[in-house]
Amino acid sequence: MKKNQVFLCLILFTCVFGGVFRVLAVEEPYVRINKGSLSTQARKVNLYLKGPENVKEMRISNIADFSGSNWESFKTSKVWYLEYGSGYQTVYVRFKTKDNDISGIYRDYILLSSPINMSVDFEIVDDGGDDEESDGIVDSRYIQLNLDWSPGVEKIRISNSNDFSDSSWLWIEDTAAWILTAETGDKEVFVQFKDIRGETKTIKKEIRYEQPGYYISEGTLLKGQVSTVYYLGYDGRIHPFFNGAIYHSWHENFDKIQYVSNSKLSQYKVGSPVCVRQGTWLVKFKSLPHVYAVEPGCQLRLLRSEAEASLIYGVNWSNRILELDLVLKSYYKVNYPHYLLGEDEDYTDSDKDGVEDSTEDVYGSSDHNKDTDSDGLSDYEEIFYWFSDPVDDDSDNDGFKDGVEVVSGFSPVGVSAITEAGAGTYEYAKGTLVRKNNKYYYRDHEGSYRYVSSKSSDKRFKSNNFQAKFIVKSPITVPFSNSGNVSMGDQKISIPQRVSKEGNLSNL
Repeated sequence: MKKNQVFLCLILFTCVFGGVFRVLAVEEPYVRINKGSLSTQARKVNLYLKGPENVKEMRISNIADFSGSNWESFKTSKVWYLEYGSGYQTVYVRFKTKDNDISGIYRDYILLSSPINMSVDFEIVDDGGDDEESDGIVDSRYIQLNLDWSPGVEKIRISNSNDFSDSSWLWIEDTAAWILTAETGDKEVFVQFKDIRGETKTIKKEIRYEQPGYYISEGTLLKGQVSTVYYLGYDGRIHPFFNGAIYHSWHENFDKIQYVSNSKLSQYKVGSPVCVRQGTWLVKFKSLPHVYAVEPGCQLRLLRSEAEASLIYGVNWSNRILELDLVLKSYYKVNYPHYLLGEDEDYTDSDKDGVEDSTEDVYGSSDHNKDTDSDGLSDYEEIFYWFSDPVDDDSDNDGFKDGVEVVSGFSPVGVSAITEAGAGTYEYAKGTLVRKNNKYYYRDHEGSYRYVSSKSSDKRFKSNNFQAKFIVKSPITVPFSNSGNVSMGDQKISIPQRVSKEGNLSNL
C-alpha cells in the first residue's frame, strides 16, 4: 500500500459507554485524553496529540469556540485540566501548519466522575518528627496537617480563621505544613476542601500552643561570634547563608540581624542552607556548564541557550551569574521546561530538552545532545520557536550561525529583527521582577504576573524586599497580562520558601 493511501485508510474502533459512541481514526490528526480512557476522577489529564503534516502550532480549549485560548508550539503530549463539574467533558484542538493553514476542530471526551458526598478530615501533628497526632498541646507554631480525602477531592486551603480570603488553593497532598498565630493560647485551624465538581467542605480542629520561654520569632536573622549569618526558620532550625552573595540576594544590608551568643545558637538544630532568592542571580555550579534562573522554593529553571539568556536578560546577562560550590546543588530542584518528568511512561526524552526522542528522529537531531549542530541555539528552540534546522548551524545560509543571529537580535531564518517573543515561546522564570512600560510586575510561583508598583521607592516594592539591581529589562517584548496586585509583605515572595512535590510553597 502506498504511503498516501495509509492516510486514507481509517481503522475504526467503536466503543459504547453510557449510550455514547466513540470513533477513533488512526493516522489522521487527533487529540486523545488519557490514552482514550473513558472516565477519570481527576481534572488533571494527559492529552496525546497528532497533527497534520508540517504542523507547527496547536490551540487547545475546553470550550468549542476556543475563547480565552492561544496558539502554542505543537507537542505530541500535554498536561491539561478539565473544567470543574461532573459528567462528560470535551477537549477541543485545532492545528496550524508551517504554511499557516488552520485545521478543522478535533475533539475527544471523557467522563469526569466524583462521589456526590465528600469524605474529608485532617489531624494536627506536632512537627517534631514523630508523625504522631498531637495530644492537644504543641510548643512550636510550625505544625503538620495529615490529610484524608475521598476520590475526586483535589485542592485545599488553610486558615487560622474561618475567613479564607487571604488563603490560596493548594493541590492536595498527604501532608501540609502550617503555621499557627504567635503567642500562647488556644488556636483554631480551618481546612477547606474542594472537589472536581467545585463543591467545598470545611473542617475545623483546635490545638493549644505554648510559646517557649526562650522564644525568638521565626524569620529572624541570627549571628553569633562567627561570620556565618543564619535564618531562623519556621521549622525551628537555623539555616545558614552559605556566602555573602546569597545573603544579599535577600537583604541589601545587615540592619535586621539579631546578635546572640554561640551558646544560644547551639540550642537550635542546623537546617539546610538558604537558597539564592528567586529572580535575583542566575546560578551555575562549579565545573558544570549549565546556567539556571532561580524560581521560588529552591527551584532552578534551566536556560536553554545563550540566545534565551540574551533575549530575556539582555546582552550583559552573564554579569548576573553567581557560581556556587557543587555541594549546594543537592539543595535545589532542577526543572526542565516542557519536560514531563516521567509523568507519562510512553513519553521518552533522553536528554531532557523537551523534544521527544521520536521528534528528534524526524528532524535528525540527537536525543543525547540539547544542541545537535552546536550553533548556540538549542534543538528545542530551533524546532518549536524559530522553525530553523536543528542539524544545520546556519539555517538561512547567510554566513552566521543561528545562535549568533538570535543573540544579535535577528531571526535565524531570515533578515527580520527580533522585537517580540512569539506566543508560547520565551517567558520569564517564576519569581522574576520585570519592568514593562515603566511599571514593575512580579511573576509569582503559579506563573501569574502581578503588578508591584511604578517606583522602586513605593511601599509595596519595599515591603517585599525587592532590589532595583535585580529588575529584568528585556531587549525584546515578552507578552504577558496582569492578573492583579502583589500583596504588601507577601511571605511567599519576601522570605525563604520550600516546595512540596505538588508545587505548593510553605515557609522555610
